This record gives sequence, structure tokens and C-alpha cells, in this order.
Amino acid sequence: MEKRGQLLDHPFVLIFGLLVGILILVIGFRWIAGLKSTVDQVQVVDFVTSLRQDVDTYYFLDVGSTRKKTISLPVKVKKVCFTHERITFSPITSFETATFNIKNLQPRQGGVLCVENSEYFFIIAQGDYVEVAKEVVQGPVAPGSVPPSITSITNGGCSQDVPQDVCTFLATIYPGSS
Repeated sequence: MEKRGQLLDHPFVLIFGLLVGILILVIGFRWIAGLKSTVDQVQVVDFVTSLRQDVDTYYFLDVGSTRKKTISLPVKVKKVCFTHERITFSPITSFETATFNIKNLQPRQGGVLCVENSEYFFIIAQGDYVEVAKEVVQGPVAPGSVPPSITSITNGGCSQDVPQDVCTFLATIYPGSS
């Protein structure tokens, strides 16, 4: 014979088990989402590290030595913009750190070169720097203290190729170039 309180105890155990199961699912989902974010950040750092190593290698190679590189970054990165010794990911808010310095790196096309995610670009040894370009053209670009498009950015202008968030960010980096 069952005691009178045991029948009401059974539903509470089931409800408690259901709540524990839901809690485990929520925590698991958050952990997986955090892991995805970490994977994206590692992918960006791997790209930057690989580019730094290539720039360091090509800096010491013969002028005109070229390598084609494909950008393979997380989908939230729309473009990678190269300026004098710096790369910036667009949109700027895609990661905590959206800009990285890379010594001896310089774009060919006017000081700012933006390349879409999943597209390719070339790194080209130029003797005293390594050039980044969308296409291979022989011969170095005359070095200047501040690339022309950086000057136009600080004066309020920006090419259509450069995203507005990157343009605004670059204007804060090069304030004294106008």
C-alpha cells in the first residue's frame, strides 16, 4: 500500500529533470557559440601571422618575386584593407582587434588597397618594402612619406573601394597628414 504523499512527489521529479535538461542545453549552446567566436578569431590571427611571415620572407628576396595569396576569413569579415604597414578588417566591429601592423608592407594602388574576403591578392618583393597589389605590375612605386589616398582620406575624401568604417578609422590614424 502506497503512502498518500508519494503520488504527488513523482511530477516534481519529472519537472526538476526537465529543468536540468533545459539548463544543460542552454549552457551547451552558449559554449558552442563561444567556441565559434574563438575559431573565427584564430582564423584571423592565422591569416595575419601567415602574411607577416610571407612579408618577412619576401622582403629579403629578389625584386619582383611574387606570391599569390587568397583571403579566407570568417564570413563576418567583408574586406581586408591594406595601408602603409597596416591591415584593417572591415567592418571594424567584426573583432576586438580589427587592425594589425605588419612591418615593410605597402599597397601599390595609392596608399589604400581593399580586397574582398575570398578573393586573392599578390605580395611582391620591391627591395626596401613588400608591395600588396590586386595584379602583378613590374616596377616599384615611388616611395612617399604619406600615400596620396591617406592624405585625401584625412581631408574628407575616400574612394569607393574603401568601406566607410575603414575610411573613418584611417582618418583617426593619420590625423597630421593633411
